[in-house]
Amino acid sequence: MTPKHNLHCPSIAAMGTTRAMHQAMRALAGWMSSNRIRLNAQKTKLILFGTRQQLTKLNLDALSAEFPTVSFSQVVRDLERLLDSELTFSYHIDPVCRSCYYQLRQLRVIARFLTFNVSVSFVHVFVFSRLDYCSSIFAGPQGVRTQKLRRVHRAAARLIGGFKKIDHISQYMRDVLNWLPFPQRI
Repeated sequence: MTPKHNLHCPSIAAMGTTRAMHQAMRALAGWMSSNRIRLNAQKTKLILFGTRQQLTKLNLDALSAEFPTVSFSQVVRDLERLLDSELTFSYHIDPVCRSCYYQLRQLRVIARFLTFNVSVSFVHVFVFSRLDYCSSIFAGPQGVRTQKLRRVHRAAARLIGGFKKIDHISQYMRDVLNWLPFPQRI
């Protein structure tokens, strides 16, 4: 399990906050060493979250020069979710959608041989398990970015119902499949 530590500061105080984080990491490494546990420095990354305007105020070159052992990153992996410094989730949403579409293409090959209930079960296992894992991070004003996930959701319904891409399926999703629309599903 990777230890996580959070500090909050305005962009002007990033140097001091990074120093405090670096000291905390050294203390953690010392404690781990005394308990015969090794901290993997190659997997330890520091990410600074903020708006685009706040992040442009940071001097990453100065931070990297003062803390050469600290690995600064724009994207980090946490619980198999990719978090970017602006929390747009675009680095996470794109691979999830690719993976779901891959699974839907694989299911489309055998869809005509499957019953309705088996199709629904396969979609839940192979597609919705990917969409639903940690989906609460998409709650809030992420409408534009979650549109891609919504399209996957609708493509899964089209596969089950045998609909074409241009067919309207909202009523089918609600009345036959009993699925909530994607924003409510989150």
